[in-house]
Amino acid sequence: MLKMSMCGPDSRLVATIGDWTWDYAAKHCGVDVFRSVDQEGRPSYLAFSYLRLQGNIEFPVNSFAAGDRVTVRSSGFRPSSDSLGVIHRIWREGGSPPRVNARYRDLILKPDPNCVTVETLNQWLVRARPGDNRDLVHAVPSEFRNDHLASIPRSTTRETGTGRPFRSFPLQPEIRSLRRSRRPYARSTRSNHSAI
Repeated sequence: MLKMSMCGPDSRLVATIGDWTWDYAAKHCGVDVFRSVDQEGRPSYLAFSYLRLQGNIEFPVNSFAAGDRVTVRSSGFRPSSDSLGVIHRIWREGGSPPRVNARYRDLILKPDPNCVTVETLNQWLVRARPGDNRDLVHAVPSEFRNDHLASIPRSTTRETGTGRPFRSFPLQPEIRSLRRSRRPYARSTRSNHSAI
């Protein structure tokens, strides 16, 4: 069930998606995301580098409300050795579940009309200076494993709108606001979370 704290400003829904991504990393990648450190003992943080929400006429992105019962199916992928891609598919409880599909390309290019599909690409970062987010550097925790996940095809990066391979993303990408609209948004190994 969607709780009040998950609704309202889009940042709350995005924060919940971040929690699902961390849950996936903890369960499938052998890392304690809350206590992870790099080789030098600095706290390492799994951060969004790219986020895309895809809705449709049947289930627009801005149709979530407190009390909605939804199910989430999460599928993980390997953009590079130090990053994690997770696609979350969200559907209403009692609705038709999405077809099981493990191919990254199909998940993002052929989204299920009964789902909201959320694509996340995430990198491990540490602060170069304590308390300062201006100088972030890549630093993967030693226990993080993603070599068992399917790779993201290089050709797909162009189709997701990035135009370049994930590993070359800047650390401070342009952030676009996720504004509510009066019109529904039509564009913009697996785990299931049954009650949110």
